[in-house]
Amino acid sequence: MKLVILGGGSLNTPAFFTALSANDKLLEQVCLVDRSAEFVERIGKFCQAIAQQRGLPVQVTWETDLGHAATGADVVLNVLRVDGLTALEEDLRQLAVSGVVGHAATYPQAIRNLPATLEAARVVERVAPSALWVNFSNPVTFLCEALALHTRLRCVGICYHAFAMRGDLAAILGVDPVGVRVEFFGLNHLGWVTDVLVDGVSRMTQLVKVIRQRRDKKYNYWHVRPGMIPIDHAFCLYHKGDVYFNRQKGIRGSLVDVGLRLGLLRTDVDRERHKREALRQAVDEGQVSKLDPFQAQAPWYATCIVPFLRALSSGQPREFVLTWNHAGESPTLPGLTAESAVVLQEGQIRRASLAPGLPEFAAEWVRQIRASERLLIRAVLEQSRDLATMAWAVHPNVASMRHAERLAFLYFG
Repeated sequence: MKLVILGGGSLNTPAFFTALSANDKLLEQVCLVDRSAEFVERIGKFCQAIAQQRGLPVQVTWETDLGHAATGADVVLNVLRVDGLTALEEDLRQLAVSGVVGHAATYPQAIRNLPATLEAARVVERVAPSALWVNFSNPVTFLCEALALHTRLRCVGICYHAFAMRGDLAAILGVDPVGVRVEFFGLNHLGWVTDVLVDGVSRMTQLVKVIRQRRDKKYNYWHVRPGMIPIDHAFCLYHKGDVYFNRQKGIRGSLVDVGLRLGLLRTDVDRERHKREALRQAVDEGQVSKLDPFQAQAPWYATCIVPFLRALSSGQPREFVLTWNHAGESPTLPGLTAESAVVLQEGQIRRASLAPGLPEFAAEWVRQIRASERLLIRAVLEQSRDLATMAWAVHPNVASMRHAERLAFLYFG
């Protein structure tokens, strides 16, 4: 298998090679692609040294020319993050006390990442039309929907949290995750666990009871009920318009936002910069014997990406929660793509079961959000501030038209 990593000049990339087993024969070639020749060469040589140390029979190469790199590729892994930590920090400050929260707060990332992602996808479509595009760049479902609309590439989206759910929920139930199935419907970072089965038997009622007893905030104990555990941004939908939920995560979150907006508090980006500086030093000094910090910084390679590639290579059926092109198989999930439980087998993806979809109130929220996403895709491609205003205005996590207009002006001028 030939794998191309788009955005491969990242300091997180070495974690991919540490996630592979010693002497692993999963891949024949990994080509790292990045705009910066200096960065991608430095990371490429470091990854070569890791592969040699671990006895991996894989050819590690690097390129700045995606067309050349992607020729003959079987899989293209997209980990692009345009403008990096600097842009992320500015977004956090602009979105603080903005009246824009949850899923709608990912739109600045979408605006930056979509043009580069779509441009790259069109290159891959031209030189490797049968390649599988695996999207790990955020917002996952947004980018997958855009590719489904504007290219013919096969595309799936992978999310660290979606892969971690089975283990998390198994731990709450106190069972082995091997026998656990998770039914999930929605968009990436915005959906609902609708059932959890252990050895084929639903344990949803027990799971909800334990989450409530533990007051488990990660799984939003306030709103869990049989058939409906809201995940991540779905939680914010339950609090739209609450006076004391400026970020719809409570008074504490609101106070943090005020501090960020006034410049009194630092964002988590400073901590991230410190971690990356340590990784950069390890790369510069060629410290291939000290790889734990890389694994800690980017655990998703070991828990998500490598298991997915291994399942893809094996041809055996494996179940995952992925973003995929459902081609109308999930009527309660509008658009072309959604995140749900699927079976991957011999490169093909199908829905894991015929379990009921979302109840009407949740499906309506998803319909509104998908309409908003599609407006934003058009806004980015047409560089239209009016369309961007409409995209934010129709989103249920945007407080008012005034807030939508402010952010559209900020990001579209």
